[in-house]
Amino acid sequence: MNFYKRHLGDIAKSCAHLSQGQMGAYDLLLDWHYANELPLPLDKASLYRIGRAHTKAEKDNVDAVLAMFFERTDAGYVQGRAVKEMGKANVQAETNRRIAEDREARRKAARSVHESCNESEHEACTNRQPSQTPDSIKEQEQFLASTQELARREPPSPAGLPEREPVELPPPQPPRAIPAAAGLACRLMREAGCTTTNPGHPDLLAALAEGCTPEELAATAAEAIGAGIRKPFAWAIATTRGRRAEGPKPVPTGTPRNDQPDRRSDSSRRPSLVERAAAAERRTLERLAAAERGEHGEAVAPDDRDLRAPLDGSARRVRGG
Repeated sequence: MNFYKRHLGDIAKSCAHLSQGQMGAYDLLLDWHYANELPLPLDKASLYRIGRAHTKAEKDNVDAVLAMFFERTDAGYVQGRAVKEMGKANVQAETNRRIAEDREARRKAARSVHESCNESEHEACTNRQPSQTPDSIKEQEQFLASTQELARREPPSPAGLPEREPVELPPPQPPRAIPAAAGLACRLMREAGCTTTNPGHPDLLAALAEGCTPEELAATAAEAIGAGIRKPFAWAIATTRGRRAEGPKPVPTGTPRNDQPDRRSDSSRRPSLVERAAAAERRTLERLAAAERGEHGEAVAPDDRDLRAPLDGSARRVRGG
């Protein structure tokens, strides 16, 4: 036997009291018993060689295992469970052999029937198609020549019927390139992040027919993906068609807004800090000059009300810094 069933539960129950050396001797003896399908020899030297026992302790382990699990017979030592398992294996092997022989016999019978059918069909076909003779070959050549001559002749027009006028067929139209453009548009839109596309979608074909390019559709699809649109494919097609229908936006002409001069009047423009400081200084000098001329009873303090708030803020920033 090449293998045998090792029932772990039964081994754990029956061999729980064995030592490590005794368990090894038991496995070696049982393996030899199953592999050779023969009883263990009665000779102690052979038993020790099978159990790989060299020292006195190892030989004692072999003797103990033989006494506990094996039965001595005239043919040798046997183990009851092993004898039953080998008998079952032999019966199963014999059953498998008979099944294989029956299967091979059926295959041979079917193969012979098939070969006989093919031979009969081949003979029938051979009988239905006799070999050609030189006379039959000549007759076939004459028939083919006559049919070719009739094909070259023009059929006569029916008497009494007017001849048909030639019908002008429209010139063949070149194939449209929309399907290829649709495939390119879908590929570019998928690269832009639009996972769901359809090159045969009627709206896509209509957009390409209106002049929308695959690059425009892909750019609009990228906008839809960035904006989080749930259906970017349909939105990109509709948006691109709408932009195409609106046409290009007019380019603004003239001077840019930032370069245009400030048209506000001087009265409405708020003076800068430098201008307010110069104006306050000018008013102060005028008042001092008027006081010196005696136009006023006493000298007037400089008027710095316009500068007080900006100067106070500057002082606060300086102190805070």
